[in-house]
Amino acid sequence: MKKPITYIIYLLVSSWTVGAFLSAFYPADLRLEWTHIYMWTPAIFTLLWLIINRESIKTLKWGLKKPWWFYLIAIYIPFTYVIPEIAIQQWSGFVSYDFSSFEVFKELGIKIPFAALIGLGIPVLGEELGWRGYLQDKLVHELGEIKGILSLGLIWAAWHLPDIMQQEDWLFTALVFYPLFCISLSFVIYWAMKKCNSIWIAVFIHASNNYIWNAAYSSATINNENGANTISLIFFLLVAALITTTLIIKRKKAST
Repeated sequence: MKKPITYIIYLLVSSWTVGAFLSAFYPADLRLEWTHIYMWTPAIFTLLWLIINRESIKTLKWGLKKPWWFYLIAIYIPFTYVIPEIAIQQWSGFVSYDFSSFEVFKELGIKIPFAALIGLGIPVLGEELGWRGYLQDKLVHELGEIKGILSLGLIWAAWHLPDIMQQEDWLFTALVFYPLFCISLSFVIYWAMKKCNSIWIAVFIHASNNYIWNAAYSSATINNENGANTISLIFFLLVAALITTTLIIKRKKAST
């Protein structure tokens, strides 16, 4: 476990240093640009780590593996939990979404493959080479599936600190919202990668998840922020609990 811990510490410290520099020198209106640069810090560090430790780049799961159809399915996996949450947010009145124009549905449905493959997929790859490409297997091997993915989610959330600290309510986001979000999405990606162990599955789900949320909230009016956050947190917990239960059941079946 010593080597993964060293990797995590060096990765976080180097990333935070770059993030602090970028946030200090980039103007506020260019926040999106510097976050896209920051998203490549895990990849750059991981590649340097592999060179220094003489590890093969093949460990990052570059290869395209069967089943081929799962790559397309992966892009739409976030719909399974985002759409129910949006429906409940709308029903509760905490958030009002404007779905009156076809443009919204085009953004949510038709453009997702292009966003996952080209747009958001490029910066997201920078993250995933570190998280799911290198670190995930190491943590699962050392801690087991559930503790390993929980740890990965917390590390991933901590890595976001330079960006989170630009927000007004950064303390709640850093301590509650992002840890639960990153843990939940980590379980979703881990479950999907058990079906097809390729880094591209992680990239497609991660990029699609971000794109769907951005597209949905671009037409949203938040009427009750605390209520909206509460519903989101409940959904994060439900997603993580559902996949954890699935992993436990499969593990028990495999041991009998």
